[in-house]
Amino acid sequence: MPAAAPEACTATLSLTRPPRRPPARSTGSGVFVERRGDRCLILTAAHVVANSTFLQVQLAGQPEKALAEVVAVAHETDLALISVDAGLFEGVQPLCIAPADELPQLRDKVYVLGFPVGGDDLSITDGVVSRVEVQSYSHSHARALAVTVDAAVNSGNSGGPVMSERSGKVIGIAFQGYAGSDIEAQGHMVPAPLIQRFLAAAAAGRPTGLPSLGFYLQQLQAPPLRRKLQLRAGDGGVLVSGVEHGGCCDGLLREGDVVLAVDGERVASDGTCMLLGRRLSLTAAVHRRCFGDVIPLEVLRDGQALTLQVTLAPSGGLVPRGQYDLSPPYYLLAGLLFQPLSLEYLSTWGELKDAPPHLLQLHFDGVRLPSRTEVVLLTQVLADEATLGYSGDTHGCARRAAAALPAHAPQHGRGGGAQWTARRLPALLRGAPGGPDARARYALHRAGDAARRPALLGGAGRGQSRGGDGARAQALSDSRCCERGVPGPCPAGPLAGVCR
Repeated sequence: MPAAAPEACTATLSLTRPPRRPPARSTGSGVFVERRGDRCLILTAAHVVANSTFLQVQLAGQPEKALAEVVAVAHETDLALISVDAGLFEGVQPLCIAPADELPQLRDKVYVLGFPVGGDDLSITDGVVSRVEVQSYSHSHARALAVTVDAAVNSGNSGGPVMSERSGKVIGIAFQGYAGSDIEAQGHMVPAPLIQRFLAAAAAGRPTGLPSLGFYLQQLQAPPLRRKLQLRAGDGGVLVSGVEHGGCCDGLLREGDVVLAVDGERVASDGTCMLLGRRLSLTAAVHRRCFGDVIPLEVLRDGQALTLQVTLAPSGGLVPRGQYDLSPPYYLLAGLLFQPLSLEYLSTWGELKDAPPHLLQLHFDGVRLPSRTEVVLLTQVLADEATLGYSGDTHGCARRAAAALPAHAPQHGRGGGAQWTARRLPALLRGAPGGPDARARYALHRAGDAARRPALLGGAGRGQSRGGDGARAQALSDSRCCERGVPGPCPAGPLAGVCR
């Protein structure tokens, strides 16, 4: 059986302190899917190899391990492709994956293969398909098509193949299970349509992420609202309640439009469409495509039918989530540590419910606007001659740098985001009148505080002294140690009070 056990050595990237702990060791499962020259490709789960620094693969029933490297990753759908030397799979045939237009039927019997709880022998459990719908992926917090089976998916099973008894093909990749006393023997798999899409994009060198239409919808099931929008009795469609700034529909769709069809699939009044023989969320229709693909959008606007051509792009939410395989961006200036708000940063509180409420509101309900394309936090005030007397126990959101940002400063565009802030802010400050020592006034907003609390940079300003802050990072007394804005581990060391 061409099942393999990838073993990853990962370095945890902290959003509040540099990595100082030794790398952790984790294991997962995988399946041999293709032989390409002198390399063999193994399909596994993205969270098995996320943030990995060293990878090894061991074939089931064999004592040797081989070094592996990551070929492609799709964190949103929790899929990864890794390669090893072909000698490891000598005499072994790859497994066949079901076609992209095939979904399992309810009650179809399946087998889940893998190495749960780090075991050395291949484990095989069986179950049946119990649900096929768009669900939330715990690794990326994205919503995409998934299949639920009543076979347990335990730690170590992730990345292993799920095979159909009827066809003998791989119909999914196990990626998550529910942990809880009220839920037993329930697991989830990435279905074949998303697997084939990922493999095709990886082979063509295209981005593997999931595109988004970038608009907010409202169901149209209320008869008075349907009459007002001039919808006929048999028409479906959903109402556009908002358009994401910078999204692929920005400038095309308007609030009040009714979307009747997406990529040729008729949209029902509850936001679903018939796809692959079953009724699914219209999100599934969009996820068949890749970034840069152009799809038709049938729209009803003021009673007139229109067909719009939309070029698909990534989702551009206000607060990014599912960030892996990169160093957390930051900028340190005169003892002020700035970081972009992200889901990973909120996770440093242990549980989301323990994070500051005003940050959670931005995460769940924040909308990108022309005047607000990202959220940058002042996460810590470190000891420095320019910040004497200022407290470091706040998580204020920086609204502007009035004296530092010139009038011609570029807006944050798609793809810029947090990295744009980390790289561009130093240059803008240096270009301000008076140079880097000029006083730049930042307006901060805190939960429950309607007044703006100004902080002065580049000189001692007025503020309330609470004491004890100087002992946190006395080594950072040089206020210009990070004015280059070079991305990398934050030199501030452990920042007490940031995530506690």
